[in-house]
Amino acid sequence: MGKRILTPEKRGFLLYLGLKAAAFMIAFYPQFVPADRPLFSTTALLALLQVAVEIALYLALAAVVGRAGAWFRRPVVRRRLEAVSGTVLIVLGLRMAAATR
Repeated sequence: MGKRILTPEKRGFLLYLGLKAAAFMIAFYPQFVPADRPLFSTTALLALLQVAVEIALYLALAAVVGRAGAWFRRPVVRRRLEAVSGTVLIVLGLRMAAATR
């Protein structure tokens, strides 16, 4: 059996780096760089702008989820969700029991 070049740890690290995302951005960003502007600095600026937008987006998402969590913990809402979930599970179980191959 041949020797593996990358150990599982190295492969995991490469996946962590997001090589697909990096390759996409290398292909995507240059079309937004004007011909008279320096390529590296403009691309770096676009990357920083994207990071800032994503940070703002994820912070807003975390705030919304935090508020929604408080709403979902209310006893009335929790009871209704459990009733709906239970009903769905019973219906799916009955459907599965009635199904033929």
